Amino acid sequence: MVLEGYAIILITLPLTLPIVHGLGIDPVHYGIVMVIGIELAMLTPPVGLNLFVMAEVSRAPVAEVQRGLMPFFVAMLLLWAAVILWPGLSTGLPDLVLGASR
Repeated sequence: MVLEGYAIILITLPLTLPIVHGLGIDPVHYGIVMVIGIELAMLTPPVGLNLFVMAEVSRAPVAEVQRGLMPFFVAMLLLWAAVILWPGLSTGLPDLVLGASR
């Protein structure tokens, strides 16, 4: 919640990718899980950067943006949990296009 998205990727990816490979987790799946997690962090109050961007664009107070965001935040949280539990949701299309042998 405190770092910007690029900083999160630059700090955590070099540390976690070898672990992911060692555990046999598909890197595409891991990347999608990471991107959804970073977006959730960017929407999480009180320092979510995207909250302030949306508030500035809509010219609405941050508290009003937070209230309007909550149903979408919960839906995205459920999507994140579903992608984590069923990796086929994130790897199905790449497997179909590139072949399952990638």
